[in-house]
Amino acid sequence: MKKINSVLYLLILPVLLIILSILYKASIGEYFIGGFYDPAYNYLINSLNLSQFNAYGVGNFDHPGTPVQVMGAFVIKFFHMISGNDPDIAKDVFTRPEFYLSRIFIVFVLMIASALFFLGLIVYKKLNDIKSAIFLQLTPFYFSTVYYQFTNFTSEPFLIFTILIFIGIVIYFVNDPDMSKSKSMKYAVIFGLICGFGLASKISIFPVFIIPLLLLRKISVKVIFLVVLILSFMAFIYPAFSSDNASKYSSWVKGVITHSGKYGEGSENFIDSEKFSTNIKTIFFTDPVFGFTYFMIFFFLIFQFFLKTGKIIRKNKYFILLVGIFLAMSGQVFIVAKHFEPHYMIPAMMLTVFGLFVLNSVAWSIFPAYFGRNKIAYISLVMMVFTYFQVINITKETTYFKNRRDESYKVMNYLKENYKDMPVVTTYGSSSREFSLYLGVYWGGTQKERYSKLLNNLYPNYYYFDRWRRDFDQVSDIERMKTQLLNSGKIILQTDSKEVLNNFMEKIKLIANKPNASFKSVISNFRGENIYEIDLNPS
Repeated sequence: MKKINSVLYLLILPVLLIILSILYKASIGEYFIGGFYDPAYNYLINSLNLSQFNAYGVGNFDHPGTPVQVMGAFVIKFFHMISGNDPDIAKDVFTRPEFYLSRIFIVFVLMIASALFFLGLIVYKKLNDIKSAIFLQLTPFYFSTVYYQFTNFTSEPFLIFTILIFIGIVIYFVNDPDMSKSKSMKYAVIFGLICGFGLASKISIFPVFIIPLLLLRKISVKVIFLVVLILSFMAFIYPAFSSDNASKYSSWVKGVITHSGKYGEGSENFIDSEKFSTNIKTIFFTDPVFGFTYFMIFFFLIFQFFLKTGKIIRKNKYFILLVGIFLAMSGQVFIVAKHFEPHYMIPAMMLTVFGLFVLNSVAWSIFPAYFGRNKIAYISLVMMVFTYFQVINITKETTYFKNRRDESYKVMNYLKENYKDMPVVTTYGSSSREFSLYLGVYWGGTQKERYSKLLNNLYPNYYYFDRWRRDFDQVSDIERMKTQLLNSGKIILQTDSKEVLNNFMEKIKLIANKPNASFKSVISNFRGENIYEIDLNPS
């Protein structure tokens, strides 16, 4: 009965995660609202490619994100089989993209919740302590960046899933009393498979690999871990692999390493020192839970050299793990400070609660009266304080997303009600299902041309202006567009940028040969998203 009750306790936080994710997603609304389509629709279209199996290549390979796309493909295939409205799977996805995205979202959330339950179960089994198990289940709850990623169709949910499983296996490994050579080999294989899966999801996870490299003592076992990691990485990316993708990806990674800007852009130097130092400060002050944990571990590792009990600390079974967590966090901080975005810190964030747990376990060696599994309450008190501020932060975020969602609806509904049959030009930043599909098609790989034709047939009144190239999409039917524009006399532009408006006006005057064309804003929202009415024949 006691074990049954404990298992029920371990279900509380996974169920809470599901509820919070659904509420958070509801505040955001559909993926095509306010820019949330990037990269969700890119992944959707590439998952559609893989769901058709035969020679349907992937065009979005940046993360690489292949396991994410493979899972998306299975979800699309399954729900098309049981509830498809059109026998053509591509057409069904293009007419009901949010139907499929919502199913993918639920599957991803259930995956993460299952991994969280697995973590609690494995900790309870090895330590026979329900408090420690529940405490480690708090791993994904203390960062708003992580909350948002629960709702996203991208590689981050798979990083969260991977690290939850990884922490469970690490706990099992460190507390395994029988560490024979054959068993070490098995752990090396398990770690290699988990890390290969994580690396195929997103390469930014690689600092975490320091942990198994330190825990696996013998050189031969470390080599097995690295070999399995490489082979499993290649196996997991195989569904999206091609020589062209491999060449582009290696060039992209090289650019990220050798250039100071994001995505391999900027000057050709390793780092921008000014941005680097600013980003370091941002990392530690934006997330107080991470900053607190990192410096607590740092000071403890330093002070153990000055304490008479230093030898006792170093003999603790968790000490090497604590060093590994600190080095993994430090490596993540270093690579993210080069090109900072909050979600790049997720692998390190996911080690934060784990780091506090391990720090407590090591401190137990010298302060048994104040630390230990049965005296974890003081850490819980610290986490409760952080929880208070986190709840405030999450409340503010969901309120902001709700306002953003409602403001986007205002623009979209106005467009639908007043310009139903007029040609509409959308750009990046527009809240638009049609543009979201176009963005996904742009990354459609071998199916780009086919999907472009399908998109034009389904939504013939929509056109797409590339804000970076300052031109219309090259795969659109330019002649058809010219004819429709000239016949209509008026067109609608949806954008959130004055610069795009100016560039668009220059282009449209040239294409339509209407140098006197004018524009007026008919509606806008607090995001800066505007609907402009373009008159080609002003009086």
